[in-house]
Amino acid sequence: MNKSPLTVTASSASKVYGAGLPAFTYAMAGFVNGDSVATAVTGAASVGTTADAASPVGTYSIVAGPGSL
Repeated sequence: MNKSPLTVTASSASKVYGAGLPAFTYAMAGFVNGDSVATAVTGAASVGTTADAASPVGTYSIVAGPGSL
């Protein structure tokens, strides 16, 4: 049996200028044969951005990575 590749996609987020960063979330897709996050995944993806509380108003990428998956 071969492993099925999964896709991790960071969710959009926003914050008020000067406030701390929100908790970032992500979604996983690509499960097969009735598998789900609960049955097929151990660990968690990492999600982050280059923005911080002092960043000027603008658009910043939120990037998902393998984390401890």
